[in-house]
Amino acid sequence: DAGPIAAQSVPRPVTEGDTAATLLDELFNEGCDLLINDVLPSLFDGSLEMREQNDDDVTEAPKLTKDEGFLNIHESPDARSVAEACRDKVRAFAPWPGTFLNVRAGDAAYRLKVLEARIGDAVDGVSYRKPALSIPCADGSVLDLLRVQPPNKKAMDAASFWNGLRGAELEFLGLEDP
Repeated sequence: DAGPIAAQSVPRPVTEGDTAATLLDELFNEGCDLLINDVLPSLFDGSLEMREQNDDDVTEAPKLTKDEGFLNIHESPDARSVAEACRDKVRAFAPWPGTFLNVRAGDAAYRLKVLEARIGDAVDGVSYRKPALSIPCADGSVLDLLRVQPPNKKAMDAASFWNGLRGAELEFLGLEDP
């Protein structure tokens, strides 16, 4: 955005349970309160004071694409662990563009949507530990999948997905693979 600011609330830190969807809802309600209780009354009585934004604080926010939702369990884009980067992307990209892993289970390769994830504890290999499907990442961190959605299926918890594999080994593919 550009232009002068009519009102601004105090920023709050992003907490563990926040997602893009929950923050959007909270910020929408906060913006409405500011507009109704502060901006409009001071606009109508002539006391509204606008202030300019600091151009030095401007950052570029390019449009997201679906492919940016790919969870790369092989490397982190920054100093965070791979599992942290993936968990944070799941939270940031919900509900759109969403996040996914390209997987192969038996003979079938497909895009598995990841709807909810957390950082897990150390595991030797891909395994189910109630309530999560635990995936070891390249740096030794572990990503726990809590809710997923296979193609043409409803969203499901990790236990339902794991049971649906019927013992098939799960292989994680690159972005271009399925």
